[in-house]
Amino acid sequence: MKTKDTQIEMDLSTDTPKVDVIVPVKFEILSIASGIDYIENLEKQKILKDSIASSLEDKAMRLVNRTQQEFKGDPFQWYLIARKEFWTLDEYIKYNWMKSYPRAEVNIRFDIKTVNFGRQFRPFKKEEIKD
Repeated sequence: MKTKDTQIEMDLSTDTPKVDVIVPVKFEILSIASGIDYIENLEKQKILKDSIASSLEDKAMRLVNRTQQEFKGDPFQWYLIARKEFWTLDEYIKYNWMKSYPRAEVNIRFDIKTVNFGRQFRPFKKEEIKD
């Protein structure tokens, strides 16, 4: 989740800090084993992207929750972004990011882009498979 294109916005003005993260992800699909035609059907491409995003978001949120509840620490270096929200270092130190992080409300969204569908342009057809 730490890339130069990842967008992180924070609202530290309330007792519960809010962190919104948008992670861009590019996929190249090499083959389509399911036989579903994603090439021509844009609705199925949307379903595929939504499914991938949902799965990644679920896993990322489980990781964030674990770092907040079990480890009580920020492994993502979000403190660097939080520090920019304060005019002085004294204000930042007084805020105490490491104490605030475990109660932060975090939202993570993955922005999925499909680069291309690799070498296999069409999925195989079930009729083409012979026993």
